[in-house]
Amino acid sequence: MSEFDIPRNIKPNNLKSLGVLGYLIVLNDQIHSYEMKALENYLNEINLKIEDTCLDSIIKGTEESVSYASSYEAFSGEDTDVKLSLLYLMFVLACVDNHFAEEEDRYINTIRNCVDVSDEQLEYIQESASAEAEELRAQNNNIFIRKVEVKKNLWQRIIDWIKEFFCKLFGIKKQDEEDLYIEYKDTIKKCADIAAEDLSIVEPAYARVLKKCNKTVESIKEYKNSLSLETGISAGVAKTVETFVDVLNGDVLDQTNQELFALKQKKSTISDFTISLIGRTKAGKSTLHSILTQQGRDRIGVGKQRTTRYNWVYQWNLLRIIDTPGVGSAEADGRKDEEIAENVLGESDIICFVVADDSILKDILEFIEKIAALNKPIIILLNHKENIRPDVKFRRFIDNPMAWLEDGGEASLKGHENRIRKYAASKGFEKLINVYPVFLLPALMSDEEAYSEHRELLWKSSNIQNFINQISDWVLESGVIKRSQTILDETVHVFERAKAQIAGSETVLDDQIKFLEKHHSEKFQELQKEFYSVVDNIHTLLEDRFEDLAVNQALIFAEEYVSSGKRNGKDVPEKWEAFIEKIEFEKQLQNDIQNEIKIYQDKADRTMQELFEDLICSVNLSMKINKIDIPIQTNLRMGARFAFGAIGLVGTIITIVASSNPVGWALGIAGAIGGALSFLFQSKEKRMQTAIDKIYKSLRETIEKETPANIETTLKEINKVLSSNLESVDSVFKDLSKGLARTKEMADGLINEYSGRIDVINRVYAWRIIKFLESDEAKIDFEAVREEILNVDRSENGVIKIQTKSVHNVNTEKLKNVLAEDVLIERRE
Repeated sequence: MSEFDIPRNIKPNNLKSLGVLGYLIVLNDQIHSYEMKALENYLNEINLKIEDTCLDSIIKGTEESVSYASSYEAFSGEDTDVKLSLLYLMFVLACVDNHFAEEEDRYINTIRNCVDVSDEQLEYIQESASAEAEELRAQNNNIFIRKVEVKKNLWQRIIDWIKEFFCKLFGIKKQDEEDLYIEYKDTIKKCADIAAEDLSIVEPAYARVLKKCNKTVESIKEYKNSLSLETGISAGVAKTVETFVDVLNGDVLDQTNQELFALKQKKSTISDFTISLIGRTKAGKSTLHSILTQQGRDRIGVGKQRTTRYNWVYQWNLLRIIDTPGVGSAEADGRKDEEIAENVLGESDIICFVVADDSILKDILEFIEKIAALNKPIIILLNHKENIRPDVKFRRFIDNPMAWLEDGGEASLKGHENRIRKYAASKGFEKLINVYPVFLLPALMSDEEAYSEHRELLWKSSNIQNFINQISDWVLESGVIKRSQTILDETVHVFERAKAQIAGSETVLDDQIKFLEKHHSEKFQELQKEFYSVVDNIHTLLEDRFEDLAVNQALIFAEEYVSSGKRNGKDVPEKWEAFIEKIEFEKQLQNDIQNEIKIYQDKADRTMQELFEDLICSVNLSMKINKIDIPIQTNLRMGARFAFGAIGLVGTIITIVASSNPVGWALGIAGAIGGALSFLFQSKEKRMQTAIDKIYKSLRETIEKETPANIETTLKEINKVLSSNLESVDSVFKDLSKGLARTKEMADGLINEYSGRIDVINRVYAWRIIKFLESDEAKIDFEAVREEILNVDRSENGVIKIQTKSVHNVNTEKLKNVLAEDVLIERRE
């Protein structure tokens, strides 16, 4: 490939263009020291300082930062050479942290859209930038060895000369800086290889559980959408199912996806062993960072607020050190800072929590507990906060440099340490913590020229070396198993939490199924009893109303008809119809029947409302799973009303009453009335009474004759309508129980999927532990794992019981302060 002339280190015409660099650096909420080094090199070449540009506010994350849109607009208006120069630097920034992330690639591609550059030229720019980034890493990613200059007298120099002579004579090689570098490099390489193998196991596991989880959610949603919400009980069960879906979506899926994101972060930094420094603002994290890395001294906020809201990443002893913003802060952005700090927990192999002895509050202890939930050992640096720079205090310190550590009492370091340990014991994570009292300020001062005379004393009195030795031991002696712990063991805990949440939600489903089964027969019998009572009442009502019609109303009609003077009998049907309408017989009968049915309907409503309220109450009480409180707000009275179809019943009643046809009953008595009116030789009064008696008798006989059949027809229709509604109630119970059982069956399938993945990963983790104890660096052999690791039992808190096919005579004490649990290995007989 031919070389292209790449413009470099050209100053933009509009300094807002530099903003595109700043937004690239903070893209993933992390600022790497190598990125800042590359940026500073560029700014030095164009005679600018970062604090004089818009980059300062962007990197600090302040509100007055120039917007990305403004930066992009300014960049778009630059000359081609300026654009190419900045584009080249973007590739350097993206590659210098040893990982060119997908989001960085997308970001640069967006910027590239306004740059006139060919694909061939772009490829050359990217390759050149990658080479420069690698060179910058090689120059800076070294082991930082603290060299202490000690003045020796003549006798000490003679002893050193004799030692050196005999070492050369017998070929004894002293471990020098190069040897230490090689040992570290080899160990870090082994850790990276282990991590790559472990990732190849957990990535497919995440893919499988997420696929199963998404499929389950969709299936349950389909069922929930199929539920008829016309009935309160359906609405209640729909709410239960919806709540279960919310748990899967909002808790299981979201948390699993978050952990998958953390897994991708681990993958992006697979070559690095990562240590995260977490703690409250001004606790001493940045001071510790500066002591370890000999960088970032300008970020130590003496009496200031935090210097940035982003995580800062440094390299130290071939390790990746993350310095997070303060947590538990009372500032407006304190919660955001805590979230940013939490984001690094998943990618961390070692977590170091820095606590100042003047700020050990309950929220700090609770945050440590949250970290402990990851099942990772935590180093707690208990930092003594005292300013010994003033002359008087410094002289007092020199006279007794360990006084800060030896003081007793509740407010002393020992008292604070006891408080931390007591809290950890009460919460069950005392095995996870290692507390190191330190005095960071003397360690920082030991590298300052003003205190060179007391350099060694300051360093030793800080107690920082114990902490560094622990880090070194963990990396060199147990780094490989800690990488597996970060990837395999953490995945197991993620899956176990998801499984527990599903199981807890499944318990709610199971409770609702049992609830419906228990109340099905009980509530159905209550309604059936009320149904029979209403039918009996309507039967009595019909008998009374038709008896009144036959005995009383027929007589009144006969008297009114005869007294009207029209006695030919031909208009009896017409007059009877008018009479029936006048006395509102049908209307009153309809109202009376409807009132009786309303009693049944009200009873049904009360029964179903009570059931619905119990159902929702049960859901509310049961859904408090793993501190997940899911509120369910429903208008119980409106939601619980059972749709018995009152309007349909009214229409049915009208039809039933009309079919009894009390008007038509008059047609059959017309001839009888005519005969009654033919008694011409009787007196007027006698003739009228005879006519009345005749009409009355005929009407009564006809009504009484037709009444049983009409009552039977009416009751048959009412029985039919109400029985249909009872069957609907029965069907609702059965369908909902069946639907919840189906949902529970899908939940069981999801739990089985998680259990299967957990078992596989636990077996691989157990195999890693055994190989670590045997100092065996063999790669994963899945066939060997399946054959050798017969079972892994982690049901007992703080214990991993591994059953193997073979005998393994290993010393598990090697795992003390390395793994959170005790490991028991036994051969299955």
